[in-house]
Amino acid sequence: MKILLYDNSMDEDDLSAMISNFPEDSVLKRVTTYEECVKTYTQDEFDSIFIDFTDDTGSQFLSYIQENNPNQKIVTLSDKVICSEPRGCEYCIEHFNKIGLMKPFTDEDILYAISDVSFCQKFVKYGELINIVKDIDHRFDNFIFDSVTNTFINKNDYLENREEGLDSITSELTLHNIEFEIDNNHNIVILNLKEI
Repeated sequence: MKILLYDNSMDEDDLSAMISNFPEDSVLKRVTTYEECVKTYTQDEFDSIFIDFTDDTGSQFLSYIQENNPNQKIVTLSDKVICSEPRGCEYCIEHFNKIGLMKPFTDEDILYAISDVSFCQKFVKYGELINIVKDIDHRFDNFIFDSVTNTFINKNDYLENREEGLDSITSELTLHNIEFEIDNNHNIVILNLKEI
């Protein structure tokens, strides 16, 4: 398996962790400039392209690939919930072979991204939900997300403070059509993740 990676923000530990999830026979080429991206891409065929599209070089390289080879398997990388396709998810699903991963990614994220499974709409929806939940988890200190129970656990020790932050998180979940319920301890249980 041949993999091309553009991500100038990834440190060596994250890169090593990513590589450890690739099959043993994988060949990884890492590029750092737009010229190097295009030159390397046009000189070889790659099974997957991993691109951090959040800087100018990554954004330009992503556009170049989509214009020249829309069927190329692309994994977009970012550290926040942001769509790489200005025309929206439905357009992306119909026209490209692309999926997004939000950092930090898990071993399962990497394994699925490089698998031969085509990126069906169901997985795209699941990936979007996971990325949105991760983003919310990073931004709100008074809750912590438990991925086993799919619950934002309220970290406030005092019952009278437990409603603090609830409105902000629930408003954001509602905005993204993520179904939830609030339990007696003011924890937020995500319902959609179990159904996908």
